[in-house]
Amino acid sequence: MDKSKTGVILGASSLLPVLLSITTFYILRGPDFQPSLAIPIYIISSIFGLILSSISLWLTKPNKFKLLIGSIGVIANLFILVCTFLLLFAYGMSEK
Repeated sequence: MDKSKTGVILGASSLLPVLLSITTFYILRGPDFQPSLAIPIYIISSIFGLILSSISLWLTKPNKFKLLIGSIGVIANLFILVCTFLLLFAYGMSEK
């Protein structure tokens, strides 16, 4: 397997943690939402997705489509990470 094909596979698999975070949100939402359970899931999956997408960007040759897959993975995982930190901030403020 060459580097370019591995980069595309890693780029596509970097979107899986985003899907995991979205499905976890829809499963755990409601009046009995426990942020202490959801926040680590979001953070770990987002960091794992960022690692996969950065490796994908590093391995791909300068091809627009292949770089687009890795870039979408970086942007989506950063969005989940920022939203998680905002949720963590709100959770910390509500404990007072």
